[in-house]
Amino acid sequence: MEIKSGPNILPKNQAHDRYANVPKAYMKIAEGMESQFNQMMLAQMKKTVSRANPESAATRVYEQMLDEHYADVMASNDGSGIKDLVLTQIYPQFNKAEALHSYKNIQKGHGHEHN
Repeated sequence: MEIKSGPNILPKNQAHDRYANVPKAYMKIAEGMESQFNQMMLAQMKKTVSRANPESAATRVYEQMLDEHYADVMASNDGSGIKDLVLTQIYPQFNKAEALHSYKNIQKGHGHEHN
């Protein structure tokens, strides 16, 4: 059985297999929330480091933009798991699709693949 992607489903080459059947809108929300968490985490981590030289306004803006980019990259990959938690809450079919995907991988690994 092959699952085809529709207009609001992420293509397989753009997302990890387990996110292939999650609608784009839900992925955007989940990744956005994980990105916000990551930004807050990076900001708190930076507060623990003392600097020898005072920062200029330009340096603060640049570092904030860089942290936002890092947070987005972290969220678009497997990241911290916040994305999965959010998807579980807002898109209950995610758990079912994840379980089916895991089951199929187990079957493939043991030579029980059916066409």
